[in-house]
Order: sequence, then structure tokens, then C-alpha cells
Amino acid sequence: MVHYPTGKIREELSQPDSQKRLEATRNLMESAGRLRADLLVPQLRDPSRAVQDAADESLRALADAESVALLLPLLSEDEASLRNQAASILGEIIADHLDLVPPALAAFNDDARILLIEALGVAGAEASLPLIESQCESENVNLRNACAMALGSIGSIKALPRLVKMLADDEWVRFSAIESLSELDDPSVLPTLIDALRDARDKPWYAGVLACFIEMKRVEAVPFLIEELGSASESHHPDLVAALVEILELNANAVGDLALDSASLARATPKISALLSSTDPWVAFRAAATISHLGGEDFKPALIKAAKDERDLVSAGAQRALAKLAQSSDVEQYTALADALGDRTTPELTAALKHLQGDATS
Repeated sequence: MVHYPTGKIREELSQPDSQKRLEATRNLMESAGRLRADLLVPQLRDPSRAVQDAADESLRALADAESVALLLPLLSEDEASLRNQAASILGEIIADHLDLVPPALAAFNDDARILLIEALGVAGAEASLPLIESQCESENVNLRNACAMALGSIGSIKALPRLVKMLADDEWVRFSAIESLSELDDPSVLPTLIDALRDARDKPWYAGVLACFIEMKRVEAVPFLIEELGSASESHHPDLVAALVEILELNANAVGDLALDSASLARATPKISALLSSTDPWVAFRAAATISHLGGEDFKPALIKAAKDERDLVSAGAQRALAKLAQSSDVEQYTALADALGDRTTPELTAALKHLQGDATS
């Protein structure tokens, strides 16, 4: 290791010539002694971007406790670019020096705490979870939101209870918690969310918990959501069907492998059928789309009625479902429906009817 005299380096670091300052900054990486971080951190303030970048690179390589200790106060600086650069470096080097975080969190204002929490999220150390969770009860919604995002970035299943709790927070925080929950790839997430959804039946954040199922896109949630349709209040039915159709559309090829409980499906059938006559055409359309994936003869009377709806979106959705559910025994009622619809008959239903008629004559 080359030993550069510290006094000489200090002198060169303050030269008017930016090239000399840059060379001196680079020399610090080859210099012995604990003062390297003491000299590198001030170079982040240098007017030359090249000098700043050299100091940045050196601090990331150094990654010692002193560097962390000297970078932390920069999170409270007035200059945004300096704060952000310090946070970026800390995100790469702070994981091995978490003992320095609690005093900083205690001393910082909320803006600096947010930057530090974000850095902990980038660092991704599971050991930092208690530090992040210590800020989750803050009165500052921006800080709580930063915590929700950081917990997701770390991606540890140990954050699951806290993230579920955050689903009851402000809408902005709830959205980040939903995103973070969807990133937890662990079998235990689904049962926990199921319990959370049941607990939220009479709470305003029910739809927020339900959104987690949509974000996760797991077909294994379908049987539970069907069961929930039979138990939840009517006000939740449109959101449940919206979640169901989203998941079913994304997992169309896997639906046939699901073991759906016949009793649960029987309880849900009238609830889904009732939505076909919703005043909101999109709710009715989603109900029809859900039926097209689930199948079932018991849906057909409500679908035929919906197919005659004056709203084109509702009629088209119902006809699409009828086409997918078509069986040889449907020739007579499908023919009568097509006659009633006239030129409103969709190509899907027309094709299904022709296929049925062909089977009937063969």
C-alpha cells in the first residue's frame, strides 16, 4: 500500500485546480490511515462533478463505520443533491453498520429519517427491520409510507404482520403496503391476508386488503374469494368479483385445476348472478366474465336475462359467458335468445349456436 502524506493530500484537496483535487481524491483510496473517510466525505461538496464522483466511488469501496458515521449527518443538509448522494452511498454500505442508525433516527427530523429509512430499504438487510418498524407509528404520513416501501424492498416474511397492519393506514400508505405485500413470495402470505380480509369486513380498508390478492395474482386465492362472496356483506360483492375476474383472467389455464368447494360455489352463485343486474355496467360485465371462467348451469337464467339488457357492455359480457357455457341441451333457449336479440347477437354467441345446431343435426 502506498502511503501518501496526509498533509500533502489536504493541501492538494484545496487547490484551485480541479484536476489536482481529483488526483488527490483518487489517491485517498491508496492512502493508509483512518483519515481517509474524513477527507473523502468533504469532497462530496466539491464544485467539480468529477471530484464528487471520485469521492463517491471511494466511499462505496471503503464502506467502513467511519464513512457511515460521517455520511449520516449529510442527510440533514439543506442541499438536496448532497442529501440524495449521501443516501445513495449509505444504501450500499450501511448494512454492516446498523448500530449507528438508532442514534441518527433519534436525532434527525422527519425528512432526514425518510432518507435514512429509504437507504435501509435499498440496503436490504433483514436485521434492519426493527429499525424501520420503529418509525411505522410516526405521525408523519410520508415517513410511514417510506417505511412501507422499505419493508417491501427488504422482502422478508418477517415484515408480514407489520405490512398487514399498515393496510389500515392512510390510503397512500395502504397502497405502498399492498405493493410490498405483493412482493413477499412466501406461502404464508395468503393465509395471513385471508384472515386480514375477514377481519376487515366492517372496516373501510376492506378493498385495500382485497387489492393485495389482485397484486399477488395467485390462483390459489380463488376458492377463498368465492367462499368470501357467500359470507361478506352485499356492499363488498362488486369488489370481490373485480378481484376474482382479475385473477381468473391472468390464470385462465390453471382454473380447471382448482378444487372449488361445491357448497361455497352454491352460496356464491346467487350473489354473482345478482350483480348481472347491477346499475353499474362494469360490475355486471365483470360478473359475467367471472361466470365465464367458473362455469355452472345455475348461472344461465341470469345470463340470458342480462344478455337482453339494453346496455351493450352488459349484453356482450353475458353473451360471451353463455357462449363459453354452451351445451347441446341449450339449442332451443339459445336460438330463442338470438331471435330476441336480432342484430345485437354477438359473433361469439352466433358461433356457439351454430356449433350446437350442427351437433343437433349430426
